[in-house]
Amino acid sequence: MKPINDILGVPAENIKTAKLYTKCVGNFNAEVARANLSDVLQALDKQGATHWLHAGTMLGCVREGGFIEHDFDVDVACLINEAALICEAVKDLLTQGFEFLRCYADNALITLVREKVYVDLYLYAFSEDGYYVNYSDVLRAEDLKTTSHNFLGMSVNILSNPERILEEWYGKDWRTPQQGIPAKPNNRRNRE
Repeated sequence: MKPINDILGVPAENIKTAKLYTKCVGNFNAEVARANLSDVLQALDKQGATHWLHAGTMLGCVREGGFIEHDFDVDVACLINEAALICEAVKDLLTQGFEFLRCYADNALITLVREKVYVDLYLYAFSEDGYYVNYSDVLRAEDLKTTSHNFLGMSVNILSNPERILEEWYGKDWRTPQQGIPAKPNNRRNRE
């Protein structure tokens, strides 16, 4: 598959560098983040793309009903086999003031930014051994069942067994807020 920026017609020299990424960290605005999330989800819905809240955003949704206090981005996951739909959604978002920040790990992560709050789109691919894989994580096929959940007044999709997955990503004490504890990469295929 071609790099997403090529599909979108964004020349490599126009992709924002790590400088912008660094400028965004520490400037998290929950109102802007909610608006960014809402617009991203609407664009994905408009195209019929599968999506769910991911990583710290799902953690905040389940544990706190909103963004975690010390968060610095918005995390959404999609399926890479729906790349054409995702690209159309991203094209739409680029007309709404989002900028294309980065794409790496064989298109497994796309980052968009608007008003210094960025949104990571994690793209999962189905592997021959029956798992969905991202550059840092593995989900079983049954993990991808989603359920609707209220998040800051929006109906969002989350994985249907979030407690088990959050424990795998953040440890048994995932219900206790801890600043600076990122999700653990989980690339093990033989989990209990």
